[in-house]
Amino acid sequence: MKSVSPDGRIKKEILEKGKWGQKPAENSRCTVTIMDYAPLKNIVSTIIVIGDTDGELWNLIEICLGTMDVGEKSKFFISLPNEDISLIICLEELVFDGYIYKWDAIKKFSLATYHKEKGNDLFKSNRNKEAALRFIKALKILHSIPLDAEELPISIENLQVSNLINLKEILYNNLSSCYFRNSRWLKVIDISQKVLLYNSNNVKALYKLGIAYKNDRNFEKSFEAFSKVLKLEPDNKACTEHMNVVKDELRKADIRVKSMVKKMFSHC
Repeated sequence: MKSVSPDGRIKKEILEKGKWGQKPAENSRCTVTIMDYAPLKNIVSTIIVIGDTDGELWNLIEICLGTMDVGEKSKFFISLPNEDISLIICLEELVFDGYIYKWDAIKKFSLATYHKEKGNDLFKSNRNKEAALRFIKALKILHSIPLDAEELPISIENLQVSNLINLKEILYNNLSSCYFRNSRWLKVIDISQKVLLYNSNNVKALYKLGIAYKNDRNFEKSFEAFSKVLKLEPDNKACTEHMNVVKDELRKADIRVKSMVKKMFSHC
């Protein structure tokens, strides 16, 4: 029996059928053995927690596991950016942790906090893409906690809503830092604006927004962001230096506009 993932990156051939039932989902503990792939030769009866691996190969292996039954043995053909590989996975045991939509708010908050800490460690190690994926995963978990945006409650399922909002603010700010480090300025602008929805006085988000707009040559927006930073932190030297550059660019733009207007009217 063969199957293919929707994006075509994973092909599966079942070698031995398992016991039909629950399949690995978020936070499930899977005891697995991986064979016929030399770089992973020591993966024998090893526990893998779904959602707690890093790196493209391991993320794809998690997807493979999500298709398997307990006791199943299957061969997978996986397309990576630089190579195509094949390996055999045996799902020996499964400790199912329930479906995420059934978890309470406290459990979701706890797991999101865990992913945040893992993301911070990855960011410190310059593993920006993997860090970003952790922050995104945490945000997805938090956004599955229903909130009435018009009338926020004080708590939901024993979780303080203020703690939930604060964690979202931190995660978006951390995510924007990943894009900032890679000079993905449009992403920085988009994510930093999300931070400001939770806290309009977040200096780090405003500063990154100013830098991003400056590099995107939107000097008016950059001026606005840096002005807010300096209002909150008048002695911020780095911001002051960037602001001086932005002011100079705005001055040059103003001179160019006046010159164009003068030329237009000189022909009248």
